[in-house]
Amino acid sequence: MEKRNRKRGVMKNERLENMKNEVIEIHNEILKICEGNDDLKKIYKGCWIYSTPIHINPNILFFGINPSGKYGSSFDPQGDNPSGYGVFWQEMKDCLERINKIELLENIVITNRYFFSTSRADELDQFFKLLPEPKNEFHWKFAKKQEEWTRTLINEIQPKIIIAAGKKIWEKFNKLYPNNIETLTGGKHTKVMKINGIVLIAYERILNNMADKEEFIEFLNEYTKVGGL
Repeated sequence: MEKRNRKRGVMKNERLENMKNEVIEIHNEILKICEGNDDLKKIYKGCWIYSTPIHINPNILFFGINPSGKYGSSFDPQGDNPSGYGVFWQEMKDCLERINKIELLENIVITNRYFFSTSRADELDQFFKLLPEPKNEFHWKFAKKQEEWTRTLINEIQPKIIIAAGKKIWEKFNKLYPNNIETLTGGKHTKVMKINGIVLIAYERILNNMADKEEFIEFLNEYTKVGGL
């Protein structure tokens, strides 16, 4: 049953707790694999689920690719200051200021499409390659669980809008709800679709920066209006 901490507006939810326990279990399995794989041990830095508190029906649910550059592990909601999320946070702040909607940042949940941390985001593919082969039961379970966890976050948090950083993320989201997805009007570097009834805007990145900030701002302004934000 869902509970809510009124002081901080943090949502506690049985399904999210179950997800957390599953993440911890797989994290521990990866650590065991690392002991026999020096290459994987060098790349794998830990596991983080959230970069902010969890709120029900937030203005924005923001997905990065993975918590690159973060060392150690945390499976519970982080503190009230998400500005440490670096360039993603600053770019989102700049974009919302441009459309006079900076207040939307007061109610945002920040997480990642993958919870498993590497030194850099471009090491993520190598991280997957160093896991046991697809024929191995663990590799199959890992891939399926990642999809399930993302659906759990979306279904339980129920954001007003989803924003995703990276074309690769958009491609992954495109497969999450095969029977409940609608491609909406987008641009060259900005993809827009509706998944499970929620608008998702994904922007392409060049390294850590938006490929076309002006284009993203245009669609952000349009679809936040559509969502009543």
